[in-house]
Amino acid sequence: MRTLKILSLSFIFVFLAAVASAQTPSGADIDQIAREALEKTGVPSASVSVVKDGRVFYANAYGKAKLEPPVPAQTGMRYSIGSISKQFTAAAILLLQEEGKLSL
Repeated sequence: MRTLKILSLSFIFVFLAAVASAQTPSGADIDQIAREALEKTGVPSASVSVVKDGRVFYANAYGKAKLEPPVPAQTGMRYSIGSISKQFTAAAILLLQEEGKLSL
């Protein structure tokens, strides 16, 4: 169940990244999407960065990085992501292959 919540949240942020590449969202839009995602999934914290044209357009952290004792999430914190990044790495490799930038 926890993995499903993390995946759901990850896909929301991937969607957010796609939106950011199509148009420049406001910080308020990003905050609303992130807060709703945390509330819906029950994930305790997340960090969001939006990069446009190679520059960080927006960065913020949401929720609690540690529940006991409560520690608020901060943008500079490191998270243990474990194996969740494998599917994103695979997707990135396939996108690069589609663009002809590498071959499998």
